[in-house]
Amino acid sequence: MYPGNSERFFLLYLGLFVLGGAIVFPAWAAIDADRLPTTSRSADRRLGWFLLVVAIFLEVGLHLQGLHDPWSTSPSAPEYLADPGLFWLVKFNPWTSTREARPRALTAQSV
Repeated sequence: MYPGNSERFFLLYLGLFVLGGAIVFPAWAAIDADRLPTTSRSADRRLGWFLLVVAIFLEVGLHLQGLHDPWSTSPSAPEYLADPGLFWLVKFNPWTSTREARPRALTAQSV
């Protein structure tokens, strides 16, 4: 094992992922759709477009910039080279901002 190794936490992350699914799916199934308020078709369409624009902004503005280097044939980004597993964990974790987590978790000193 090397400094900054995140593989020892794999079972913890896997357990948290499974626990999240065990909570979300039964909770979703327990929702009574008849008791939810109805919305108009135009409100649904506006909300759909808004969420689509936000998703495109987040994907293009935050994630694709940082993925170009790791997807190349010879990655050189210090964030990726320090610990590739942690890089992908932070990149695909929806609750963590990459700009917030990268400087604390991966610094040039940890390479």
